[in-house]
Amino acid sequence: LAAKYGKDHQMWVQAFRMKRGKEIEIAEAMRSMVEHGARNLAFWSWRSNLDMSCLAGDDPEESWRVAVRTLAEIRETMTESRSPGPPPL
Repeated sequence: LAAKYGKDHQMWVQAFRMKRGKEIEIAEAMRSMVEHGARNLAFWSWRSNLDMSCLAGDDPEESWRVAVRTLAEIRETMTESRSPGPPPL
């Protein structure tokens, strides 16, 4: 749909209510989104809802670290392989 109208699409990453040890799923989801053409990622929610105990998950700090680290890795990879196409994240 986005391509049909010449728009970029936005993909949202769930970074809250993660069970301890499952934080890697955030990175896996992000990489999959990018592999399938997403160039505009957003997170729900800021800092993995650290300040909202009912949504925070078991280790919101680790969830956020994984999200931020993975985003940096994706940007670095995209910058290194600069090719014509959508701009880097």
